Amino acid sequence: MTQTEPAAKEPSEDRIKVFVHLAHGQDVIAWEKMWSEGSLVGICDPTPYGYHRARDMGCDVDFSLKIKNAPILNLFRGAFRVIFGFDYIHARNNAEKAMAADIVWTHTESQFLAMAMIMALRGKKKPRPKLLGQSVWLYDKWPGVDPLRRALYRYLVKYVDVLTVHSPLNLEIARNLFPNKRVDLVRFGIPHEGMEAPVLRKNTPHRIVCIGNDRHRDWQTAIDAFANQPGIELKIFSTKLKAKFAKGATNVEIRGLKTDQELKQEIAAASIMVVPLIPNLHASGATVSQEAIIHGVPLIVSDAGGLDAYYAKDAVTFVPSQDPEALRAAAIDLLSDPQNAMERAKRAQIPIRNGELNADRFIEQHVEISRELLGLDASDE
Repeated sequence: MTQTEPAAKEPSEDRIKVFVHLAHGQDVIAWEKMWSEGSLVGICDPTPYGYHRARDMGCDVDFSLKIKNAPILNLFRGAFRVIFGFDYIHARNNAEKAMAADIVWTHTESQFLAMAMIMALRGKKKPRPKLLGQSVWLYDKWPGVDPLRRALYRYLVKYVDVLTVHSPLNLEIARNLFPNKRVDLVRFGIPHEGMEAPVLRKNTPHRIVCIGNDRHRDWQTAIDAFANQPGIELKIFSTKLKAKFAKGATNVEIRGLKTDQELKQEIAAASIMVVPLIPNLHASGATVSQEAIIHGVPLIVSDAGGLDAYYAKDAVTFVPSQDPEALRAAAIDLLSDPQNAMERAKRAQIPIRNGELNADRFIEQHVEISRELLGLDASDE
């Protein structure tokens, strides 16, 4: 160990002790309650992002909790997040359990930067768990990050053992920004146990569904492509978009979804799903596009953000980003040939069914990285 490396803990003798540090609003107890009630919209696991699956892969898994703070501390927590861009107080509230683990997994940069600060403030001589620093939006935002915060982030990354990203675009940028740090591509995957066989979809009128709240959704292109098109209904399900956005388009509906059952009904009635995106670096749309595939719905996505590392082009239709004419033409092509659309939907399910892209593989990669960091061979399990 060099003089600049923080002290590392010795790994556990048998199962890996994993602490999953998630966002303040993703309390695992509240999540499981909502999951059991069916109030989580989308294909979800009983724990956020399915991290509990690691328990069947040789890990003991514990999760961060939303700890109630005094009002003054909540004010400080909010101010800190605005100034520095990550949630230190939430990490501090969960630090004791995190530091007792063999490795800490995080889901976004807000969590890994906060946990890295906990480790930095403990000092280099105190043993610490390994830290897996997953990011989503950091590299999209990096050009707008001020020099002082950039310097802080670079310092905190020293306490991260492996950086992980969901997109090959982020992979390239992260490796350029942190050339001395290991960066791995870990494709995000969702539960696939309820996969539905694709069927011929001959809806009349044709119903095109768009779903999502991500900041990189391109609703304007979707509306420009399909507004007032004869024989087409466009349904946009988003809590981030107001109905007046489609003013003057008589065939466009915009609203949110309240339950998972409602989402399933709308997907079942869809002819195709479209995921329109503006250029991004983090594979925006990975979740909802996999939901479409698992429900057997033919899929069109914008060629933006690295989703071409997730899907074959003979299975998912890619169109140029921010091009309503190309999007309309691709949709009409699929809608006019439902047999071809169904065959493409079948091919899209193959890597998910084969275990190349799903929640199990997503978590399995975390376990593989953890075992490597802790010096544990697969034969040691």
